[in-house]
Amino acid sequence: MNGVRWAGKPPAKKSLWGLGRAAVVLALGLDIFGCAFGNEGGMAAYAEGFGIGAESVPGGLLLSFEDIPHDMDWMLITVVDITDDRHRFTAAFTEIGSLSLDQIRVSGSILFPFAVEGRRYTIGAAIGIGNTAGSLLAYNEVLAIYEGISVVNDITLDLNPDATEARLSEVPRLSFQVPFSSPRYYYIAHINAPRSSSSFSYFERNDEPFWQPDFAEIAAELRTNSKTALSGAMAISIQALCSVIAEDNTTWHINIARSREFTHRF
Repeated sequence: MNGVRWAGKPPAKKSLWGLGRAAVVLALGLDIFGCAFGNEGGMAAYAEGFGIGAESVPGGLLLSFEDIPHDMDWMLITVVDITDDRHRFTAAFTEIGSLSLDQIRVSGSILFPFAVEGRRYTIGAAIGIGNTAGSLLAYNEVLAIYEGISVVNDITLDLNPDATEARLSEVPRLSFQVPFSSPRYYYIAHINAPRSSSSFSYFERNDEPFWQPDFAEIAAELRTNSKTALSGAMAISIQALCSVIAEDNTTWHINIARSREFTHRF
C-alpha cells in the first residue's frame, strides 16, 4: 500500500512508542504481512536471520523468535486476522520494551493468549533501536486450532448522526478474567483518500467507552508529523481495541469493534 501515514495524539497515559515506532503498527496491521509469505509452522524472516515462528497450542498461539540482535531495544508484534481475505483486520498488537525483550531473548518465545479457534492469522514482528520505525521485520502464518481468551459479548461501535462520536454498545467481557490496562481503550481512525491508494491512521487512548475525534486536530497532527495535508472528502472508519494484561504481564491491545465507514470533508 502506498502513501501510508500514521499520527498520534499524546495519550492519556504516555505510550511506550513515539510516532516513529507507531508507524510500524500501521505497516503490520495493513496486511503487508497478510499476503501469507512463508510456510505455516516454519520460520520466515526478512533480514539478518531474524525470524518468528507461530504454533497453535492449548491456550493460544506460541510465538517463537530467532536471532534477535542484542543491540535492538524494542519489538512490536501485530496479529492480523486473515480468515476472510476480503475483510482482513488487526486482531491485536503488543509493544515490547527493552526489559521484556531481554526476557524473550532468554525464553525464546511469548504466548499470544487471545487466539480464536478456527481463525487464521498472520503474525508480524518488527524490532528496532531508539525511536526508529523498525529495521528488521519478520512474519509467519498460523491456523488457530485451540481456543484462547476471547471477547464473549457482541459489541458494536456506533456513530452518532453527525459522526462526531463513536461509542461502544457495551463494555467488553472476556471468556477468562484478565485485568485491563490503563488507559483501557485504544481508538484508531482509519482515513482513506478517494481515488487514491493513500491511507492514514490516527490513534488515541483513553478510559472511556467512547471517542470524540477532533478531525481538525487530526489534520494538524498529520500535517506536522508527516507533512501531509488532508483536504476534500475522505472515507473514515473507527476501530476500537481494549488493552488487557496477560498472565505473563504482557499488555495486548485486542480488537473489539469497528464502526461503519463514513465520509468527512477536511
